[in-house]
Amino acid sequence: MGNKYYIMVDKDNRDIRRELRKGMEEENKDWIISSSATGIRKGHSYVIAVSEQAVNDEKFLSILNK
Repeated sequence: MGNKYYIMVDKDNRDIRRELRKGMEEENKDWIISSSATGIRKGHSYVIAVSEQAVNDEKFLSILNK
């Protein structure tokens, strides 16, 4: 079984979730493991499972660095 990767996004930061969905469509890649980019809510954040492909993808990383 492979490693599991997660990101935590503030629940009020809809922009990052929107950019992730848009980036996946533009790049035709599956960065998010779940069916939506909303993830699992934990406190004031969403925990989003991401693929190993995502953590090695420059476009994905650039979205997170914004």
